[in-house]
Amino acid sequence: MKNIFVNFRIPKIHVCLVYFIILIINLYSFCLADSVVNIHSVRIWPAPDSIRIVFDLSSPVNYKIYSLTNPIRIAVDFNNAKLNTKLVTDLQKAPKLAAIKQIRTGIQPNAVRVVFELEKSVVINSFILKPNERYGHRLILDLESKEKQEILALFDLDIDKKEKLNTYKSSGIIEPITVLPKKLIIAIDAGHGGEDPGAIGPYGTEEKAVVLELAKALQEVINSTKDKKAFLIRNGDYYVSLRDRRLKARKYKADLFISIHADAVSNSKADGASVFVLSEKGASSAAARWLAESENRSDMLGGVRVDRKNEALASVLLDLSQTANYHASLNVAKSILFSMQKTVPLHKNSVEHAGFAVLKAPDVPSVLVEAGFISNPSTELKLKNKSYQQKIVKSILNGIDQYFLTKQKK
Repeated sequence: MKNIFVNFRIPKIHVCLVYFIILIINLYSFCLADSVVNIHSVRIWPAPDSIRIVFDLSSPVNYKIYSLTNPIRIAVDFNNAKLNTKLVTDLQKAPKLAAIKQIRTGIQPNAVRVVFELEKSVVINSFILKPNERYGHRLILDLESKEKQEILALFDLDIDKKEKLNTYKSSGIIEPITVLPKKLIIAIDAGHGGEDPGAIGPYGTEEKAVVLELAKALQEVINSTKDKKAFLIRNGDYYVSLRDRRLKARKYKADLFISIHADAVSNSKADGASVFVLSEKGASSAAARWLAESENRSDMLGGVRVDRKNEALASVLLDLSQTANYHASLNVAKSILFSMQKTVPLHKNSVEHAGFAVLKAPDVPSVLVEAGFISNPSTELKLKNKSYQQKIVKSILNGIDQYFLTKQKK
């Protein structure tokens, strides 16, 4: 009987073609899987005039936002995205912050929906941020009310309340400020906050936390006087853009703006407090230039959409109005530095100059106080000490008193 089985052989060129096709399919599958965006985490930062929601992403994402009613809610749809399992737990544990009543998630193959149920309608601003030295890709959602009255209602504030300026209901909720006539108004700016921790000490202390403690302590000693009233630019752990810090000082007709920081440098032995004013020309030292550049990157970390459309015009107007204000800023800085040298170590015995963006209010004398270098292990521990904090804030208050006393005599 004849063997009916034929020895069938595929030509070598065809074998290579089959392997090539299989390789292409595998590569396509790998690239398709790799293009799925991972949502690593969500952070929520409540502020007096907004709520910021931050999504940490593995790469840029395609998303859509919907405003829905009955009940009022915001839905964020992520295309070709995957929600990490830990995130679900994080969302369930998220506190019911002010206007946010509930957070829900819906997961489908290669799609994620996150829903925020709200107390009241809000205006939504959203934008994607590219990676920087601290964070990867981020989607930012800012929920803001249409008017100030709605903002106050959103956070359950009583706009007629005149007392208890130092109390707040939860992190980031500041009581409305009523300024009495004939009192000197001082704006106290605690640097960084929220997304931007600022410098971090060798023991893990974050600059944003230390300077907020100092700001609150300074507000307390100022408000204990009869002729001055202080308010905080931020009263909790949330970020305020450098521009909005200046605008808020002007909004409350501040007579003086003081920004408090505790920065870091590469030399861990660097020590002492410093007082800065905005430079008319260049920085007074290499360290001053480095610190200013470091602080001015704060908006990039905190998450701010930059609009440069009118930057050139704004720069010209600023230059025209800044000169007179510079001399007032310099005088108050000298007075604060002279007072501080009696109680705490100084880094330099003279006022320093640098291009700090936060000091560019054209009509409010503005100074920046570096309470010390948090990068120094010894200074880091001192800055957390309440008694040392009192030394710093009381010396700042004495400097302010001397400045205004001298000004009244002229």
